[in-house]
Amino acid sequence: KKKHYFPLKFSAVLTALFLMSSLIFFAGVVAGKFYFSKIKDVKLNSYISKEKLVSARDAAYKASIFDPLEDRYQYAVANIERLLSNNAEAVFYYKNAVRLNPLNGEYLQRLGLVMSETDQYEIARRLLLSGIRHDVNNPERYKRYALWLFAIGKKQEAIGATKKAISLEPKKTKEYITFMVLNKLTDEEISLAIPEDAESSLLFADYLDRTGNESMAEQIYLSVIEQENKTDRLK
Repeated sequence: KKKHYFPLKFSAVLTALFLMSSLIFFAGVVAGKFYFSKIKDVKLNSYISKEKLVSARDAAYKASIFDPLEDRYQYAVANIERLLSNNAEAVFYYKNAVRLNPLNGEYLQRLGLVMSETDQYEIARRLLLSGIRHDVNNPERYKRYALWLFAIGKKQEAIGATKKAISLEPKKTKEYITFMVLNKLTDEEISLAIPEDAESSLLFADYLDRTGNESMAEQIYLSVIEQENKTDRLK
């Protein structure tokens, strides 16, 4: 019996340490949720006052300290630091968020945009494309990439990315047309970003009709009708 005394005692110590560490971990998770609950529904943007941003940052920091393995808290800190123009801190916490959740397309692309601001364009491109690969059916990933491409003067690539975004949500074609107009594309250039489906084409034709380009609108209407007739004949 004596020879088993120390192993049993050691096992009891290990069990106690495990229970204590588990208690500390779960207490941290609860505390993190508590602090994050104060800001999780706040829409962070540049219109919020600096005082409110600093207050939100404090809550996000506390959440990230109590639960350092929760990627959302790291990401929240990064976004707030970005709005406060603390770019070095923002990059640090964006990287933390990506490290904790490397398959999150939003995190990857946001980090890419920040890297682009320091002229690290190739790294930015890889991160933006990685964001698309890990969230391939999300039109926002293509739209963000397109916006970046427009900003750096890569118009043709941007048109291609926009076309992919429209193909994923054709009902929002008009919103994408506005997006392209704001990026100073001509009607002919916009037409290159319109997928071949009838819904997108008709919405584009309606836009052209309303803005006075009646001849181009007529061509698209006729093209859609012809395509539908071909489809009917194949049936």
